[in-house]
Amino acid sequence: MGLTNYLRANLKHGVYYIGGTQSFMEDKLYALLELGIDHMNIHREVLGPESLSHLINK
Repeated sequence: MGLTNYLRANLKHGVYYIGGTQSFMEDKLYALLELGIDHMNIHREVLGPESLSHLINK
């Protein structure tokens, strides 16, 4: 069994937390979705310069 098949079979119902820059999280989000992870089980937090944009753009 390849790694992708293993992940699809065994990690499908996990809960995932991703933290990082917006581009990093988008890459990881799409990878998890391609593995069949339900988007409701994926939680994200922006870290880096993007996390301050709400303060800078006032």
